[in-house]
Amino acid sequence: MKKTSFITMICMLAALLGGQLQAENASVESKKYNLSACALFKDEAPYLREWLEYHKMLGVDHFYLYNNDSTDNYYEVLRPYIEEGVVTLVNWPTRAGKKTDEEPFLYALTTHVPAYENCSKWLSKDETKWLTFLSVDEYLLPLYASSLTALLEKYDEFPGIALSSNCYDAYSFDQFSGKSLLIESVDLTAAPKEHSMLTMEKCIFKPDQATMFHWPNYKQIFKGNCYAAQVDRSDLRVNRYVHRYKGYLDFAREKESLCIDHRLLTEKEADQILADGYQIQDHEKAIYRFLPSLRNRMGYQVAWNW
Repeated sequence: MKKTSFITMICMLAALLGGQLQAENASVESKKYNLSACALFKDEAPYLREWLEYHKMLGVDHFYLYNNDSTDNYYEVLRPYIEEGVVTLVNWPTRAGKKTDEEPFLYALTTHVPAYENCSKWLSKDETKWLTFLSVDEYLLPLYASSLTALLEKYDEFPGIALSSNCYDAYSFDQFSGKSLLIESVDLTAAPKEHSMLTMEKCIFKPDQATMFHWPNYKQIFKGNCYAAQVDRSDLRVNRYVHRYKGYLDFAREKESLCIDHRLLTEKEADQILADGYQIQDHEKAIYRFLPSLRNRMGYQVAWNW
């Protein structure tokens, strides 16, 4: 009798666990989006369309955009994407403080962190399998995969993946001509000096597996003490394009660009050169393979002189 009871209990437990796993799998499969991106932005109208079209092209299904007191024509740019259902726009005014080095805590805790929490815990949790937080000057770059969707399939067992970044000096980007693309910038530069309270670890994660942020650096904490897998920069990384605004470097830029193939340098050697105030020309131009398609989506003539 006891033996039969024990076997029955085991079968019931297996059935219960199987049903739970099936429910979890069904929940994942029923998600409206596979990969979504979230950004908190302010006065980014000249850059929004390229950023959206690029990531749509690579497989981002949806965008949660939080408008932080913009005064430019951002809505004119976003309206077609909102009507298409690709963009969810949330007005998110500054609650207190400003995004400055002098007052990092107040802005981060009252505006920045709550926006990300709102997206990960409320808007996206039941809608998307994967979510990433990016700035509008940041572009996800798969080095060999044809899409982000294909690459993420390799990491499906993890609750998230952590990414490294390269910074590019976008001083030459002409936002007024309407024909230059930000991702055509080729000078690698050192990361801007930012307060640690305002920086964020770049990650693509499953919002239904995340519990909270570890602040500062907005590092995700996952259920069951799970961790994000660190992805090699030769597989997937983030390209960040800094110094975008016209006139920014009229007084600040005094850097010599070195004609060195950075692929011949170790990561430590490259970091040291950038830290010494030099820039390094990117001879790899890995993101350039997406230029023809992106130019076509933007309605620009395809340039083949690269």
